[in-house]
Amino acid sequence: GQFNPVQYLMPLAKLIHDEGSYIFEETHVTRVHHDVPIRVEAGGFVVTADHVVYATHQPIHDKLFVAKLAAYQTYALGLKVPSGTFPQALAWDTLEPYHYWRQVPGAGHDLLIIGGEDHRTGQDDDTEARYRALEDYAAHSLGKVAFEVAYRWSGQVLSPMDGAPFIGRLAAIPNAYVATGYNGNGMTLGTFAGLLISDLILDRENALATLVDPNRFRIAAGGVTFLQENLGFPRYMVGDRLRPDACEAIAAIAPGEGCLVDLEGEMVAASKDEHGKVTALSATCTHMGCLVHWNGAEKSWDCPCHGSRFATNGQVMCGPAREGLPPARATLKVPEQAPGS
Repeated sequence: GQFNPVQYLMPLAKLIHDEGSYIFEETHVTRVHHDVPIRVEAGGFVVTADHVVYATHQPIHDKLFVAKLAAYQTYALGLKVPSGTFPQALAWDTLEPYHYWRQVPGAGHDLLIIGGEDHRTGQDDDTEARYRALEDYAAHSLGKVAFEVAYRWSGQVLSPMDGAPFIGRLAAIPNAYVATGYNGNGMTLGTFAGLLISDLILDRENALATLVDPNRFRIAAGGVTFLQENLGFPRYMVGDRLRPDACEAIAAIAPGEGCLVDLEGEMVAASKDEHGKVTALSATCTHMGCLVHWNGAEKSWDCPCHGSRFATNGQVMCGPAREGLPPARATLKVPEQAPGS
């Protein structure tokens, strides 16, 4: 079954306002005080409440909770194909990395969405290659069907250690709840999270609460996956500092690209805009101190340890980091624009 998520979400948003609650867009939460009442700081304002739900994709309530989740970057292409090329369907393959198919009827054409090519966030040196791989896969799969690449984008999915999402009450924080680990099934599990957490707040029984309990740690179901996914943390924390994938100088960075550079003993995340203007940031992720890596496809700085992502100006694009990358302390002693660029 397929449905339009916008037509589903917009009436819900309107209903929320009609029921005396509010949605504040582009309002970054910077701190939560778990007192009574709970106080949420955001944008210079404070919201008080009896309960707080961390529905933040990557949890921000606990630096260590992310060890139970693995952040993956996923990619998608929107292809224009002749109308009626395929019957309406949802499909995916069993390759590694896997691919999935969706389609949307359009005016004079259908839009075929092909996605996949997932990898751990921040752990791929050539993210542009993922889009090329998707286009090659499409060409091979479609055969003689003509197509045009109309859109491309990427997103992040969080894979829980034992396959089930983390939804429910947090044991260590009174009146606090979390909803995360949807593993790419956000429309279904996000709706389920709303139903389950409202039951918990209202002290109603829900037979599935134990299955998705965020405080669980099931060795039999997820112990091996937990160890495998978290081996990267010490490797990137230590290894990047011993053998960083760094450029020798900022002058060597091409316009529109970024690279780590050692300046005066500080590892700097340096990028150039299309005009060659340099932005130099601290390369140390503000979550737990790993060095960020350049994402050439999305023009962002991504953390290979727990999936935080930052814009070229240092602003947080995706948690669990709550603070952005600060400006580099080192003084730029090189030309902002390489000769001939």
